[in-house]
Amino acid sequence: MKKYIYRWIIWLTISVYVFFLIRYSVNVPYADDFYAIYGWFLGLDTMSGWWTKFLHFFSLHNEHRLVRNHVVQYVVCFFTETINIKTIIYIGNSSLFFVLLFFRKAIKGSYKLLLFTIITLLLVNLRYAESSFFAMAALENLRLLVFALRALYFATKEWKINHALALVFSVFAIWTQGNALLVLPMISIVYVFQKKYYKCLSSLILLAVFSILYFWGYVSPAWSPPMAENLARLFTQPENWFFPFAFLWNIIGAPAYYFTSVLARFSMPSWCIYIPPVVVWIWFLWYFIYITFWKRYYKKKLLVYCVFTFILLNSLLTSISRIQFWYEVIVTSRYTLYSILFLCCVLLSSYDIRWPILQNKCKHIIGIFILSLAIVINIWFTYFTYTFWLKTNSSQRIEAMRTYQTEWSYPIIVLPSIDEDKKEKIYDFSREESILYTKILDESIEKWYYKISR
Repeated sequence: MKKYIYRWIIWLTISVYVFFLIRYSVNVPYADDFYAIYGWFLGLDTMSGWWTKFLHFFSLHNEHRLVRNHVVQYVVCFFTETINIKTIIYIGNSSLFFVLLFFRKAIKGSYKLLLFTIITLLLVNLRYAESSFFAMAALENLRLLVFALRALYFATKEWKINHALALVFSVFAIWTQGNALLVLPMISIVYVFQKKYYKCLSSLILLAVFSILYFWGYVSPAWSPPMAENLARLFTQPENWFFPFAFLWNIIGAPAYYFTSVLARFSMPSWCIYIPPVVVWIWFLWYFIYITFWKRYYKKKLLVYCVFTFILLNSLLTSISRIQFWYEVIVTSRYTLYSILFLCCVLLSSYDIRWPILQNKCKHIIGIFILSLAIVINIWFTYFTYTFWLKTNSSQRIEAMRTYQTEWSYPIIVLPSIDEDKKEKIYDFSREESILYTKILDESIEKWYYKISR
């Protein structure tokens, strides 16, 4: 009977997600979609010769080389003769099926179905809406997880072709997002644990080759300072120390400055808002250190431990590369995916470890409690994201396209900011963006890359 209940919860969770995905996905470009999709196709038209066109697939978009994104977009355009944003969103979200399949295989033991149900409730929800309804982010962020998790999965298996598959998926991940350069070092560490040093050496050689290829002709975007400058900003400005703490905490709340006015009403110092993320992050860090050095969890479940480590390193790397935006970046829902995956790893590892105070019956009771809590969290995230982001974003994109059709100008919505000077800078930047977006749409419609939906 319990199995049927768990399965119904899983299918209901997936069904609700698919409903919102179909209902609120719109064929209107959003943010970087203009440059990474339509701007890239317009650039491809200016290329002459097959070699220059081939190299254009490896062109930079901000700090990433979205090769796989461009290949998917090209294939979609080849078969449909246009680039429909909804099609790209659906393709990107199909990655969630493979992420769930990975966790289904990774979970072992008598509580397999219970844990998989909880992980489904955590993963399949609208909390990271930008990675779900933002076409470029859906192709990039979600598919990166598929390739990275698969690479780690094959690296920990004893099959004859596991090493080759691990390297292939690592390469796919690298050409999906730059942060995937962390995957090959992770695989090398796996082979050190397994005492397979020749495989470790081949992984490091491949890492060196693709690092050279990736950074050949690399130019940092104007808005993104070099990593060394961000590290200096992290260590020389004490207020920035809290940023990495808050990065994995973004599943819980919004950035600190959203609450400073509330604290001021109670005559409380603004630094009090930093206490929750610091406490949560310290607990995360303590837990990771504990299962590493005391429990030696990597000997029991090397795969889950590698995923744990990859998510942690990926989060730290992303937080340092985004530190120049301060806490504004935490409110961006796409990064919530990291904290959700981190919680999934905490859940799996805590059930694999033998805790002296917990017996099997206690684990089952606690599991039912966590399942109930996960249901409440899923419902709350769905409601919150639908009310405050999804419905508004979808309607704003539709309205922007209507404005473009009537006024031949694509409006950019200015996000509110507490800092009025910063708001003015955002307004000036958005005005320039509006002109560029309009130009990209004009040329894309003329060349049939984009077709306005009725």
